[in-house]
Amino acid sequence: MLELPHALHRAVEILAERGLTQADITAHQFTPPMYPEMMLDHLWGELMDVAAEKHTVAILDWKAWPEEVTEGLKQLNGAEQLPLDWSSLANFQGDTLNMLELIGSKLAEQEIYLCNLDIGGDCYLVTFLDWEPAWEITSTLSEYLGNSSICILGVELEYD
Repeated sequence: MLELPHALHRAVEILAERGLTQADITAHQFTPPMYPEMMLDHLWGELMDVAAEKHTVAILDWKAWPEEVTEGLKQLNGAEQLPLDWSSLANFQGDTLNMLELIGSKLAEQEIYLCNLDIGGDCYLVTFLDWEPAWEITSTLSEYLGNSSICILGVELEYD
């Protein structure tokens, strides 16, 4: 069985709220990283692949069209309960990050938080969570993995 560092283990526990299970992780065949110093980034990337397969996170290209963003988010576990008017986003003019920020701010008004869990690729890895788990997963992972792109979208926050 894969032994996760505490911060990653806690992140997986939080993502269980969105449908990721220990059985999903155990069933995945993890590959070793090409460079040992990249172990954490590699491990996190593979965990996010498993989470995407289970509709716990959506992987959205940095230059996705508005319909690709909405379709990706609609595939997430529990998305049918999100208080969003998806059709109002169809004609969004702007880049993917701006669209995610807009969606994040609309969700935050309803106390639902859109989190980007990407560690520096050309995609956004997004999920939605309640406040406490959203704050915990983004602050813990940004500190542990040393990456500032992990954040809550559409909300101005300072991570210490």
